[in-house]
Amino acid sequence: MTRAREAPRRGPVVILGGTAVQVEAVHAAHALGREAHAVTTACADAVGAAADEVALMDLADVDAVTRYAQHVGAAAVYSVGSDEAMPVVAEVTERLGLLGLVGRRTVDLCRHEHQLRAVLAGAPGAPASPERVPGPDISVTGFLWGGELVFVGVSDRDCRAEDGDLVHAHTFPSRSADCLEVHEAVVVLDAACQRIGLLDGPVHARMVVGPDGVRLTRLSPRLDGCHLWRLWREVTGVDLLTAAVAGACGERPALAVPDGAPLVPVWPRSGDQSVSLDPAEGMAVA
Repeated sequence: MTRAREAPRRGPVVILGGTAVQVEAVHAAHALGREAHAVTTACADAVGAAADEVALMDLADVDAVTRYAQHVGAAAVYSVGSDEAMPVVAEVTERLGLLGLVGRRTVDLCRHEHQLRAVLAGAPGAPASPERVPGPDISVTGFLWGGELVFVGVSDRDCRAEDGDLVHAHTFPSRSADCLEVHEAVVVLDAACQRIGLLDGPVHARMVVGPDGVRLTRLSPRLDGCHLWRLWREVTGVDLLTAAVAGACGERPALAVPDGAPLVPVWPRSGDQSVSLDPAEGMAVA
């Protein structure tokens, strides 16, 4: 199933949030030749320096955010790596009739675990219960356009139990998932996106490589909060963040790679080294 998309709209991108992670969304908007306005409760210096305009307001005040986006003639409202911001992004987008990437129903499904489990019941790799499935964690980063997964990257989540399951690094190629399990992760992600009605834009999933196959444990219709797009830009040359901002504005995302390597799933090329991304420290090539 696909949906017809209107022509891209002119105007700035309104980015919700003032933390440093939103700076990269500001740069992505600028790369597309658009202004970037940061709407935030409190603004980090980096965002203030990068954004064309900063508006201080309560991000939970949907009416205020809507008025601001309407006032500046926004082409899109967007945010990176924030489950809290996504309902506001979706609500303002729908109120103003903007193109956007994800609807409020899909956002709400992914924020309520019991509802998500009900919708995914019977799908490949569906979460069986709230109990933790034993096995190593993987991150699955996807991008859809017109209902089709056009990018899927599988990476290891290197976590430490003593730190409360905090991720210390994401590594590609995955050491936890073999070829069959990588393909299985693509099938699981595709089925989940179809069930929740996600047609366009980024999707981030956590999965476990368990004794009975790959199981989905978390699904978010957004980019992750660990800068994983940096890892995939290093590996493939594809900039998923800029693609997401472009898609939110109604532009067709640029997702091709120079050598024509497949992006569903992303496979390491002969001679490629292992690449790890530490969310705090940045990239390392082993």
